[in-house]
Amino acid sequence: MKIILLMTIGVLLSGCGNNSSTSTGNRIKQKKDKMLDKKTGSSKDSKNDPANSECLIKKLENAGKGVSGIRLELTGDVFGGLKLGMKKDEVIRLLGEPQSKSKPTMEAATGYMRSEWKWNSRGVKLSMNEGKSSTTVIFISLRSPFSGKSSCGIGIGDLYSKMLRIYSKYKNIDTPDPESRVFGSIYGGILFGEKDGKISSIDVGAFAE
Repeated sequence: MKIILLMTIGVLLSGCGNNSSTSTGNRIKQKKDKMLDKKTGSSKDSKNDPANSECLIKKLENAGKGVSGIRLELTGDVFGGLKLGMKKDEVIRLLGEPQSKSKPTMEAATGYMRSEWKWNSRGVKLSMNEGKSSTTVIFISLRSPFSGKSSCGIGIGDLYSKMLRIYSKYKNIDTPDPESRVFGSIYGGILFGEKDGKISSIDVGAFAE
């Protein structure tokens, strides 16, 4: 009887040990996963997941666009509601009246009547073409404290490595400069500035004519 009782206790203690070991193992794995997420800038939040159905790059990839084709369409992305080609009224509805606005000047290379509209408290500067029939956005510059994100969940303050996981294969190839931070094309692309491993600025538009 004593032998049976001792054997039963032994089995129970062994089971408890295994459960405790499994639980400890799970906790260690969860901790490692969290550390990896923090290190790489990945997120379980589906809104910031590049696989999100709203991500422009994901949509273009799913549509079968090749790398060169996607490079040409990167400037079609939206950053916190802002995008190239937006009309003046749409911009004002989104941001309000600009805090400052330069006088339009003719740009010989493009024929644009270019003016600079600034919302410094929002971290936004837009270059506008004040044409005869409409005024539209032709270049976007974003800085802190701008908090808007691209359709793929990329914004000011995010880890630069997080952006690279989405955009790296669409890097500009128009110039041989290995330090170029332009994705798409210098004739129409996105430039992600970097400081201390994080995105410090985002510029969208043409960087050369």
